[in-house]
Amino acid sequence: MSSGMLVVPWLALRALRGPRPGPEPWQSRVDLPLALGTGAAVALLCGLWLARFALGGATAAASPDFLEYCWSTAAAAAGTLDDVSRNRSLLAAAPSAVIGRQHGVLNGLLASAVLSTGLLASAVWLWARALHSRGAGMLAALAVGAVWPLCVLSRTLTYYPPIIALLALCAAGGAVALRWRTAAACAVAGTAAGLALLVDLRGLPWALCTVGLGALAALWGPGRPRRGRRRRGGGGLLRLGALALPLWLSFQAGPAAYLPGTRTLEDQMHTLLDLRKMGISVTRTVPRPRSDAGFVWGRSDLRGLPATLRFVAAEGQLVPPALREALHVVDHRRARVDPWLPVALGALAAALVGLRRRPAALLAAAGTALPFVLALDNAIVVKQSHPRFLANALPFLPVLLGVGAASLAGLEGRPRRSLAATLLGLLLVLGVLPSMLSPTADWRRDLQTTQAELDRARAAAAGTAAPRNVAARACAEGIRRVAGDGGWLDALP
Repeated sequence: MSSGMLVVPWLALRALRGPRPGPEPWQSRVDLPLALGTGAAVALLCGLWLARFALGGATAAASPDFLEYCWSTAAAAAGTLDDVSRNRSLLAAAPSAVIGRQHGVLNGLLASAVLSTGLLASAVWLWARALHSRGAGMLAALAVGAVWPLCVLSRTLTYYPPIIALLALCAAGGAVALRWRTAAACAVAGTAAGLALLVDLRGLPWALCTVGLGALAALWGPGRPRRGRRRRGGGGLLRLGALALPLWLSFQAGPAAYLPGTRTLEDQMHTLLDLRKMGISVTRTVPRPRSDAGFVWGRSDLRGLPATLRFVAAEGQLVPPALREALHVVDHRRARVDPWLPVALGALAAALVGLRRRPAALLAAAGTALPFVLALDNAIVVKQSHPRFLANALPFLPVLLGVGAASLAGLEGRPRRSLAATLLGLLLVLGVLPSMLSPTADWRRDLQTTQAELDRARAAAAGTAAPRNVAARACAEGIRRVAGDGGWLDALP
């Protein structure tokens, strides 16, 4: 089935007759179990089955800086916070450290990856649900399994899985705020933005977009109630307070998430170094601030935020336009990004038609996707479409696919049709029905992720290889601390 033929089944579903569509107001007793249950199912589907198609002969995906995640997790699990990496947030390390305390570092990282993929799929469900319907949420969550950089997060032994999951939740919070525009919805947006700021300093653009949407929702207020019903959602001040309170609490928790000596956001931006590695010499136009003057959430003065934003914008402008057409950039883009363009553009067109009478949803879609689209441009041009950077940028793609398909099929307010669409989506993602979404589609290529550092670390822990440096020694000691650490990796197909 070609990418164009992906339209036919959804239009066929639309042709099915059924009862008139009803409203889909938020119902916590229905929506929360659907979001969490779907997320858990997608995490297991990716971790136990689909990810192996993308990894080729590898069991898991690591990264060149795997040792940092390894010894940092070991230090956090042992409670020796002085040894935790100052490049990362403690919140990003927390899932693997808590699980690793009893089950070991490698098992903890794997469990964190699976749990984070579940949170990612639940966040994508919520995001698409806020933009369109429950059916869109189901299809969007399933599409996580078809977008390989996201699916492989379930076996990625780094802190990228929890970071990306909370960035997706941040976007979902902004969509929720603008969809329902109540005090509770604004509180969701504030909480999601606060978590994004606590999990990674580079979550600042995502948080700013969500806070902006939340503030707009607070000032806009809920829509006109139906006849005979009271208007709910609180006054404007109450909604603004519901948005601001979680952000204030997050700022107070900043020093716990970011230990003394944490590298600032400005110091973590490596655009200049990445360009120099490619042989491109450029000069920074905005000087990097002192290490004690940059942005660290909860530790730095927020009055310096405009200067931080100017520095971030200037970093993006360092990239020369000619780099976009460089051979090494184009080759990776054609293999990993370009095949999605026809489907993504088709889904976008369908979504625009489906949301044409809902300006709030269109605004929410644009506002929540913006930081991901900017990150995608950087991932393609500067990071040469490396899987972990694509994963950071692509959570909007499953949402786009879900909302587009749901718009074609007319799923809003039609639970039976949504159930049939969910089954169809599952068959497409599993490859039972051939399409470009299939894990065995001809265009697919292995993601070429590396587990070399992981293998060396396990060999050092087993005593069959000598640690190469202090980081390798600390990682090996952390793995040896719990007997059988890494057994969960060996049990994966």
